[in-house]
Order: sequence, then structure tokens, then C-alpha cells
Amino acid sequence: MILAIDMDKNIHLFSSEEQVYKQIEAIDVENGEYEFCNEHGRRFFGEITTPVTTFKSGLFRLVAGEVDATLLNVFISGARALSQGTSEISTLDELREYFNC
Repeated sequence: MILAIDMDKNIHLFSSEEQVYKQIEAIDVENGEYEFCNEHGRRFFGEITTPVTTFKSGLFRLVAGEVDATLLNVFISGARALSQGTSEISTLDELREYFNC
């Protein structure tokens, strides 16, 4: 599971990195609009692999960073809303009982 938190503090849930690439645009990653981590608290950074241009939407990949045991709780406790995946919450104790941490 990959979690992304956007600038509005909405959590987006993804079952795989491939799903992230399909649903998040490179321009938003380039603009720093998302932070990423997985269910183990490993931070991921978006790295642009094909630049965004006037005629191309660009591509990015997630690069694994360090594991931070507190990161997952920071994402969840700081979230204002669940943007997608409500019916797919498949655990992390059902996303900490849907934010009641």
C-alpha cells in the first residue's frame, strides 16, 4: 500500500506503485504537491524521469527513502479527508479506523 498526502491534507491510497503512476500527474509531483510513504513508514520521493513540457505530461518514479517509524502516524493524524480508496481500505487497521487513529 502506498499513501500519498497532498497539500490540502487529503490522503490518497494506492495498492501499488503502478497505480500511483496512473493516477498522479508528473506536473503535480514536480510542483511538490504530494508526499509519499508506504504502510511500513518508508518515505518515497517523486523523481521526474521525463520532463513535463507543453506537449508531454512527463513521467516520474518513486524512489525509496529511509524508514521512519513515526511517518505513517504523521500522515494519518494530519489528514483532513480520505480522497480515494474508502471502499478499498484494507487495513492498517482500516486506516486507523478511518482517522480516529
